Amino acid sequence: MRGRLEKFVHDEVLYREAVRLGYDKDDVLIRHTLKLKMEFLGVAQAQKIDPSLDEMQAYYAMRKDRYRVPAKGSFSQMKQNTSYEYCRFPYRKQPYWG
Repeated sequence: MRGRLEKFVHDEVLYREAVRLGYDKDDVLIRHTLKLKMEFLGVAQAQKIDPSLDEMQAYYAMRKDRYRVPAKGSFSQMKQNTSYEYCRFPYRKQPYWG
């Protein structure tokens, strides 16, 4: 326990001295480390989110246009055969012409 406390104090002293000297500014390695930490925390935070039904409905209501599917329609035109012979003998597939 004592060894961990001494290490913590040692690390904190070095960290504060580095910040005082400005070593935390314009350093590519520090910048990259902070970026990785933020990405990690962002993923961890995103995994904790469990929205309620009301929150999801409000989100959907604000963005309905993103989820709307354009209406599609089609129709088929059917021509009714009104010839006299076809009407008299509807069981024939083709009208009787002679």
